[in-house]
Amino acid sequence: MVDAPGDLHYQLTDPSTGALLADVSPVAVGEGEQAHWFSRFLNKLPNRVQRFHPTERHHIPRVTFRVADPRDSTLFFVDRPDKLIGNPCPPNCTAVDAAGNVLGYFTNDHYQVLTPHNPPVDGRGWMTMRGRFHLRDRNHEVVIELVQRAPFTKAARQAGYGPDDDVTCFVAPDGGVWARIRDPENGVTEFDPRCPQWMRALIMTCLIAEAANARLHTSFVTSGYTPPEPLTPATEPYPGYGDVHSSYMNHQQEFIEWFKKEANKINRGIAASADM
Repeated sequence: MVDAPGDLHYQLTDPSTGALLADVSPVAVGEGEQAHWFSRFLNKLPNRVQRFHPTERHHIPRVTFRVADPRDSTLFFVDRPDKLIGNPCPPNCTAVDAAGNVLGYFTNDHYQVLTPHNPPVDGRGWMTMRGRFHLRDRNHEVVIELVQRAPFTKAARQAGYGPDDDVTCFVAPDGGVWARIRDPENGVTEFDPRCPQWMRALIMTCLIAEAANARLHTSFVTSGYTPPEPLTPATEPYPGYGDVHSSYMNHQQEFIEWFKKEANKINRGIAASADM
């Protein structure tokens, strides 16, 4: 399970014994940036034209986490890139070993995240969501899909979660389940004993990234964004640190251009409806 003893500090513990499995701390936190022209433009729109994703107006700086074992030896790093202004989605994260070798990635399909969906609902009133979040190897091949389930109907929500209900399953391409989360309140994750160590590191990357997203990523239900304290390391945390996110940052810029066009379409529709 994941505990948060301090801002951007996390501990992964064994829920049955409370023993520390890994200590997670930031080793580099970037500076925030001012809004660029697109954000200023949207802020000047009439009140009737709404911003649909509160987090798009914020730049969230890059945060690099060191994951250490109980003896304080580095296991790997989780590197969360800058989330640029104009992007409403959490950024993809990279897992890197101590020597600077990429282990893999925790990704979300930004286009799918913003696409309305009608998930299948089972007889108990639970919905299943898939196709949006993945763990990928160093070659960007999908090795795990996150399959998420949640109560959807009123009766299901009132009944709540049972002890054997899978909230998130980490599913291999062949359908096997490498790990599962069954406790949404405490983030208790159960691993298949056969899960390889490098894949465990990717699943841990997902858990750390999700904890960081809860802290950094504003939404319709959160109160607002508070930037983290900058932290500049004396040296780069690992070899290749400067270029590890270069391809993703290009992808993020392309996505922002697409999102601007989609937002403008919606805004024009809202304005036209208000004038009728």
